[in-house]
Amino acid sequence: MKNLLFIMGITINFMMFSINSDELKIYKDHEDKKMEEQNLSEAFKNDSYSFALSLQYVDYEDKVVFKNEQIAKQRLKNVQKYLDDLTDHGTSFHAVENLEINDKWQKLVEDVAYLKYYGFDESEILNDLNIAGALILQAENYYDKPSLSYLYQIFTDLNSAINGEKVKYNVTRTFSPESQFKRVSLYLASKK
Repeated sequence: MKNLLFIMGITINFMMFSINSDELKIYKDHEDKKMEEQNLSEAFKNDSYSFALSLQYVDYEDKVVFKNEQIAKQRLKNVQKYLDDLTDHGTSFHAVENLEINDKWQKLVEDVAYLKYYGFDESEILNDLNIAGALILQAENYYDKPSLSYLYQIFTDLNSAINGEKVKYNVTRTFSPESQFKRVSLYLASKK
């Protein structure tokens, strides 16, 4: 009987260790993913800074080429929903003063970085994501309301066009006439 209780005790301890091991693995995987997203965000911000200094666009043959269409569309929707909430559907840009301490803003930056590096392949939309990155930096670092406004407009247009709807603002390089897109480009150039 003592041997049976001893074996049961070892088995229970082993089971508890296994559960803790699994929980530890889940926690470690979560922390690794979080670190990867932070690194991705930092790389995106560095690339966005370089782009903002040069404003050099790449001419692509295709407007939009997906690497992973389903995930890219979902991330675009996430960005648009967050910007809708943040700006009261594009009517108020006062939230610009608290972006750097807003966890949801950090998630938006991660989503935009993901779109640039993993959502889309070489196509014109990458230029719009570079512009978005420059606007993110301008809004975050200088509390710049017009940058947040243009960011809202860009993602509204990208989300609409990719989902087959009519664009509203005509401010993207991908889906707008060049003369309309120039507003955003000239605005960014004025901030150098």
